[in-house]
Amino acid sequence: MKSLRWAVLISGTGSNLQALLDRGHDPLPLKVYSSKPGVPGLSKAKRMGIPVQVLSPNLKSFDWESLHQDLLNHRIQKIFLLGFMRVLPEDFVQKWKNKIVNLHPSLLPLYPGLHSFERAWADKANLGASVHFVTSELDAGQVIRQKKIFRSENQNWDQMKLSWTEQQLIREVFDYEHL
Repeated sequence: MKSLRWAVLISGTGSNLQALLDRGHDPLPLKVYSSKPGVPGLSKAKRMGIPVQVLSPNLKSFDWESLHQDLLNHRIQKIFLLGFMRVLPEDFVQKWKNKIVNLHPSLLPLYPGLHSFERAWADKANLGASVHFVTSELDAGQVIRQKKIFRSENQNWDQMKLSWTEQQLIREVFDYEHL
């Protein structure tokens, strides 16, 4: 497999980032960006020697062009959104067309946006996760791969199963889809 130059954008614990780091082989992400300071995902990246950067807490006024230039300076080829809880601006998405991949906690096209798992659970709908290309329309890009989980009678248990499924799914996409 060619050595992919990639970056990750996170907003929290970095559990999906850790799943990729635990794969046990290269390539590692070249940089991790977070929309929030002090989150555990940043510490996980730092422990692996991966440079990190905190983006402005107010992403509406954030200089996306500077992020674009930083990604270019690192010769990044793909961006993985792993728990990044912000909407990317359309001009940034267009500059990285077909190079941004998102992990989403529902079986898209069902339940785009926030609180997807909770809405699917409340509707007694199928549960699962999707990896898709990011487009300017929220959670509407081409689905790369999905995994369904079987519903139990316990929402907390199903939420935990979804987390495991997301981690497995992103590893599979990274290793087998040759993004």
